[in-house]
Amino acid sequence: MFVFKALSKLESKQRASVTMKRVGTFTYIRIFLFSIMTGLVLFILVSIKSTSVQTNRLTVEEEWPQTTTESMEDSLVTATKKFHYPTNPPSAPKRPDDQPSRKNAFRQPEENVTQKPEKIKLGYSYPEWYLRSCQRSITYHTKDEFVGDRPFFPPCAAQTTGNRKGFYPMIEPKRYLPNSKNPCWIDKPGDVRTLRCIPYFYVAGVAKCGTSDLFRRIRLHPEVMKGTMKEYHWWDRTRFGFTDEEEEVTFRQYTMQVTGDNGLESVLKDLRTNGSSRRLFGDGSPSYVRDLDGWPQIDGNQGCLEPRVTIGQQIRHLYPDAKIIIILRHPTPRLYSRFLSRIPRTPDFKDATSKSFHEYVVRAVRLYRECFDRWSLRHCAYNGTLYAEAVTRLMEGMYPVFMADWLRIFPRQQMHIIRYEDYAKDLEGEITKVFKFLDLAPLSAREMAPIIERVKVNVGDMYEKIGPCCQRLQPILDEFYQPFMTKLAEILYDERFLWKDIQLP
Repeated sequence: MFVFKALSKLESKQRASVTMKRVGTFTYIRIFLFSIMTGLVLFILVSIKSTSVQTNRLTVEEEWPQTTTESMEDSLVTATKKFHYPTNPPSAPKRPDDQPSRKNAFRQPEENVTQKPEKIKLGYSYPEWYLRSCQRSITYHTKDEFVGDRPFFPPCAAQTTGNRKGFYPMIEPKRYLPNSKNPCWIDKPGDVRTLRCIPYFYVAGVAKCGTSDLFRRIRLHPEVMKGTMKEYHWWDRTRFGFTDEEEEVTFRQYTMQVTGDNGLESVLKDLRTNGSSRRLFGDGSPSYVRDLDGWPQIDGNQGCLEPRVTIGQQIRHLYPDAKIIIILRHPTPRLYSRFLSRIPRTPDFKDATSKSFHEYVVRAVRLYRECFDRWSLRHCAYNGTLYAEAVTRLMEGMYPVFMADWLRIFPRQQMHIIRYEDYAKDLEGEITKVFKFLDLAPLSAREMAPIIERVKVNVGDMYEKIGPCCQRLQPILDEFYQPFMTKLAEILYDERFLWKDIQLP
């Protein structure tokens, strides 16, 4: 009996132990499942919140141009009364070729590419030296690719140190005011708020093709402000310290040069009284199109023998909707005009004559042909050392090398290309086209008269002193420039740039 009771008690303990183990196991399972469910719920909540924040942020960025900003106090420049951002941008005449929205234009340049016209057939056989040199360029197999503000090709292998302050990166776009046609924004250094602007348009080249005359006539339009000068050269020279004082001009200083005090006050007055402004600023530096000085200093060109990033990409990155105006002249008379203009200020050209010009050109042609035999056309054209050694500005007439780059950066509808000979022949017609390109208000005949009748600038008297270019030189230059003119006509889809209708003296 005693044994039976003992066995019964032992059996009860074992059952209890098994029951406790089962209960413990179930408890652990419940805790484990509860932890998993809790974690999943927290993960879902965090994901929903993160998505909501990103969506709200994107919505704010996309809707920013339509939002109304709170008023600013009189700390805005020299303003003495409160200033409110108007909600509507300045109205402009609608045209069939209106530009697309600037939103994200620099991020997705492919969207701005227009359908190219059918390739023209010129029946010209390029010389072997030209073809071989073109094929040596790293851009040869991507020459038709639209890049926008992206580099032309992958990074170069070699590394260099740049100038004394290193390489110069892109300047990020600003929050441009939607009610100002010109790209302007509110700069906030500390507690002070200042209105700053950059150029809306650039007369980017080419030297001795009428750029000074055109730029000064553009500034006579009432909607265009004068700024402090015509040629700022900030993108290719002064920001790198390439000045007589060897002092770098900062981006802020450049914006102050572009606007000047009067121009900035005019924009502010329009914004206060009209709620919007259509006034524009421009930069007339004709060396931008063939940037020789600046590209080796730009970030992204480390160790490169030819530019991977040009100032064109940097301009487009800062303001994707910039308008580019370029004037091209028959390269032979342009070269002689450039030579004559440099005689008074170039020691090498002291007591120069048309005969000495002949000698300089023959030497320059030889130097560039030797370069083409070893290097790419693009490398030679962008080579600043060779440019200086050649003395005459022979490479400035290699138009298609530089134009091909600019056409890969800016959509064709943002570039206005003028033939100098047409500009000289029909001044009023070409000026009217430029005003339309810049979306300036149409002017009456009375308003246009002083713009058209203005005395031409940079008409030098050296031609009378030195005389015309010697006839023996023309065949040499024609042979050298012919493939460049043919390629230019091809990439512009315009046979006028063969200059067959121009009779040289």
